[in-house]
Amino acid sequence: MTSLVELLTTYAFVGQERQERLGDWVGQDGDFSIDFPGQRIEWSSGRAARCDLIGTEAGGTWLWAWANASLPFGGEALSAAQALRQRGTELGVPELTEPGFGVGDLRNGHVLGTVASGLLGANGYYFGHGGTSAVLTLVTAPELALPPADAIRLSGIITRGLGVFPVPHRPAARAYLEQRGAQVAVAADGSWQVQAPAGGQLTVTFDDLDRVSAVSLEQGPAQGRLAPPNRRRALFRRPRPQD
Repeated sequence: MTSLVELLTTYAFVGQERQERLGDWVGQDGDFSIDFPGQRIEWSSGRAARCDLIGTEAGGTWLWAWANASLPFGGEALSAAQALRQRGTELGVPELTEPGFGVGDLRNGHVLGTVASGLLGANGYYFGHGGTSAVLTLVTAPELALPPADAIRLSGIITRGLGVFPVPHRPAARAYLEQRGAQVAVAADGSWQVQAPAGGQLTVTFDDLDRVSAVSLEQGPAQGRLAPPNRRRALFRRPRPQD
């Protein structure tokens, strides 16, 4: 069996990068409209993308779209939600197969969006709020594909991701670097020498508790040390358009 925390660890930092790219693409105005049967989301900035309904959150309760009997549509509009349910069955993840549950720090739309984007290969997720409820959709658009990352990009995502996700540092960073095609060599002191696919090198060092203590750029236009933040922001409380 696989736990939700293990999946979050795997997809946390690449999810951070996807959401940052989505936020830059959509812009600061978070107003949106969704055509669920047509699988299309459009923002007031004029950006539009394919969207797949995953589930809803209301009154402190999460409900998967495939379990929502009140929806007036089905079929292709719920294909991603059904595919995620199937992956949950294969991996033995209760949260992905139960019809619904109470939300919490690690059982909410932002965590589920990060995990769903990773498992289904979407370009990100949008957790749109309206009134007393929120709807989670996966977002797909060619413009949102991640380009090859240089050392500056990798170091920035790792550093910022540490302040958002309550995941074990070493496996989360390793998963991200592997997903982004970076080459990692482990030094005698346990630090990592990382070659970025789009150029540049960085060193990731860890403390005695396996937490990232610093990320250092070894070459390129922005040399120096990027120390991770000492305090975490509230989990996934990001400004729109991510929220």
